[in-house]
Amino acid sequence: MKLEEMTNAQLVNIILRKDDVETRLRAEIATLKKENKRIGRVCWAKTIGICLLFAAICIASFTLASCDNSNQSNHREDCVDTITAIDSNHSQVINRCSMQDWGFEAVFDTISFFGKPIVMDDWTSIHHQIRVIALDDDMLCYESGIHNRTLSVGKVKFGVNIDGDGIILVSSTEVDAPKMKQVVEYLKGIYGAPEEDEPGNYWWHVGRDGGYHGKTVRMCPLHSEEGGTVLLFN
Repeated sequence: MKLEEMTNAQLVNIILRKDDVETRLRAEIATLKKENKRIGRVCWAKTIGICLLFAAICIASFTLASCDNSNQSNHREDCVDTITAIDSNHSQVINRCSMQDWGFEAVFDTISFFGKPIVMDDWTSIHHQIRVIALDDDMLCYESGIHNRTLSVGKVKFGVNIDGDGIILVSSTEVDAPKMKQVVEYLKGIYGAPEEDEPGNYWWHVGRDGGYHGKTVRMCPLHSEEGGTVLLFN
């Protein structure tokens, strides 16, 4: 039906429907605008929250790293190696490591090495103490190589080994060899007469007169195909 053929009532009805659709569209547009604003505010809040969380994580990580570096620095300052003079003829290397975080001071065992005290703290320090002792004793000569360390006692050369309880010297020279007898006599001059439970197997109980309770020095044959001698300080 053409517009000119419609009645006034029909035209009014069409106009009213058009206005109603237009009103609904405007309402929906307004609603969509409000929703877009709400979504924008939510996204902005999320962005700010993520940034604040990242900043907090960075600050916490930096704080922890600073505390760890400070603790390590304090520990290094607490660990001091010193050489203390025992008397005019002897020197001893003492490692003092203060464990302040644990509330106690670390205590290391001490053994008698050719009549001189050695603190059994760490591998590097023990070798340094052996070197210091050898420099002050005409019978001893300490040599440090790339792969091994040796200690000559008189004319006998020993390889130096360290375990958790003491120092082990190993030589290819037999116990009953003439030049090894010089080593036995040297030890007798330091620790006195040894116990010999079998030929070539010597024991010295250092604690009897040296103040080292339960410490011993032992010389015995090396049980291997090549043979040799083992000298143990523990």
